[in-house]
Amino acid sequence: MSPLLHWSLRDLQDFFVDCIPHQSALGFQVTECMEGHLSISLPFVDYLMDSAKSGSIHEGAIISLIDAVSGSVILTQREELRRTATLDLRIDFLRECQPGKGVICEAEPLKLSNHIGMTRALVYHTDAVSPIAVATGTFAIFKGPAEPHTFGTKDTRFLSSAKSASREENSKSAPPYEQMMGIRAANDDERSDGCMVFREHLIGNPYVPAIHGGAVASLLQATAKLALTRDTSATIHPQMLSCSLEYLGSPLTKNTFARATISSISRRFANVRVIAFQESPDQPVAAATIQFVLVQ
Repeated sequence: MSPLLHWSLRDLQDFFVDCIPHQSALGFQVTECMEGHLSISLPFVDYLMDSAKSGSIHEGAIISLIDAVSGSVILTQREELRRTATLDLRIDFLRECQPGKGVICEAEPLKLSNHIGMTRALVYHTDAVSPIAVATGTFAIFKGPAEPHTFGTKDTRFLSSAKSASREENSKSAPPYEQMMGIRAANDDERSDGCMVFREHLIGNPYVPAIHGGAVASLLQATAKLALTRDTSATIHPQMLSCSLEYLGSPLTKNTFARATISSISRRFANVRVIAFQESPDQPVAAATIQFVLVQ
């Protein structure tokens, strides 16, 4: 039996959220933990918005939530708490978030071995029968116990850092979430289409340390949209239908870049391939194939 099943909700919050800068910064809240089941909510705050006009949570924040809950639920069926890492995620968006509302993500393991875990997750507002997104994921399970953690040491720096970043004045046209994440169009000399400037609240593994997989996915998604709006005559904000994410390396705590290629496009749909890298495009740390709808 997993030791997590004997912990209080406060200890679970410390373990799953408060000790992980990116998850703490986004404001995740553990709501339920049972054997083979984990539920974490993402309350609405203004710096998670896709745009002030839409008033809804950015798809990148939802991907971060899915990544976190899917990787963590594996530990609810392990006697020893081990470190996990995302290998791939497949996410389908079924409907848009409602303005001003938070979301809940719940996940369950589909298959576990000594080294691999496969999971299923869904995201919804209040009713799991009407999900916003569904996902499946594959995760590596490492040998040895997870890093030690001291309970009751909540660090509010990361939440404060995210709020501060969301109020920066140098990027007023960017969506609030992307501004908070440090995501912007890249300069010509950066050999990329998008860039995510490193900030402390992007860290997903403070022991390596390494950037959170959900943060890298947010860069991939934002860069794909940037490429579509720049290179096509699309007149509305592209809406993501699905994405297949592949994690190829550990992104270290420094600026991360992305390059997008439009694989196919029609009047209504587009398919974009995008990679994320730090040193060179020949050494990607993640890649994604993303499908968009271009008309309402």
